[in-house]
Amino acid sequence: MTRPLLTPALILDQTADWYRIPREMLRSQRRATRYARPRQVAMWLAAQLLPSRSLPRLGRDFDRDHTTVLHAVTMVEKRRQDATFAADVDALRRFILDTSEPPCGPLELALRVAEDLADAFRAAVMAYAAADPMGFLDRYAKLPPKPQPKETPDA
Repeated sequence: MTRPLLTPALILDQTADWYRIPREMLRSQRRATRYARPRQVAMWLAAQLLPSRSLPRLGRDFDRDHTTVLHAVTMVEKRRQDATFAADVDALRRFILDTSEPPCGPLELALRVAEDLADAFRAAVMAYAAADPMGFLDRYAKLPPKPQPKETPDA
């Protein structure tokens, strides 16, 4: 039996199971401590276990802003000074690592880079379109057609 790939979704699932709360509550807007603390732990774990994933990308994975992820990381680091909390979080971290495969292959890396490039491109296009909507449409409509590859005669 193969182990699942370590992803933010897996971290969400394992954290929800660990704290015995519905997975949906980790992505919800509820601020009750019962849900907020496990959500912060999941964000901290994602930041620790997936270091090549940017904070904005993690924020999108959790339906949050990157500043929320940064706040969660800071709060968990502060709470880790409590030995009981630190032991619980470390046990969850070990459990996740023991039951998953790290995302270290070239395909995973290529997919991650492609996602980040697509996100950056989408943000740039949206910013440009928001700044000058009519200019954006005029320019987009006037783009020249893609050049066709030249045919080479067979030798």
